[in-house]
Amino acid sequence: QIMNPALIEHDQTLPVYLRKFTANSVLVKLLSMYAGEVLQRLRKYDEANELFAFLLDSQGTYLQDARARWFERLALNLEMHLKRPVEAYAVLERGLADTRHVKKAGRLALWQRLCKMRQTKRYLNIKELKEKLLLSQDDNDSIQPVEKYDFIEAPTVEIEGSLR
Repeated sequence: QIMNPALIEHDQTLPVYLRKFTANSVLVKLLSMYAGEVLQRLRKYDEANELFAFLLDSQGTYLQDARARWFERLALNLEMHLKRPVEAYAVLERGLADTRHVKKAGRLALWQRLCKMRQTKRYLNIKELKEKLLLSQDDNDSIQPVEKYDFIEAPTVEIEGSLR
């Protein structure tokens, strides 16, 4: 156990904006930076993915804003570097389903990565992916990055004037 469970329970009682000042939050931030920067630059993608999976699975208290980046990095490593697109697709679906922690901008990034996977022809040769990709293309409304009516257009005001 890396993080102290008693501290996690205490930190969960704190408001989200104060959690970043706790010891466990600093530890999670260091692990995130280590996985995101150091291990990937050293091309140790398996180890980086283990850390990203740990951060996503074992804690939901700290750095909730970074969860979308972790999902995206995990999927990118699986797809591009480790050549495991079936697992990458599952990670993207899981990230899109995590509406509690992954905000709209993060969901949009995950959805765009999923669209890139749909456009890759070689994935249609993989039996497990072919059915999922074709289904998601046919039923495009099933995976939406944001809800349909979340955005309203701001009112516009035109001001006319003249120079003297």
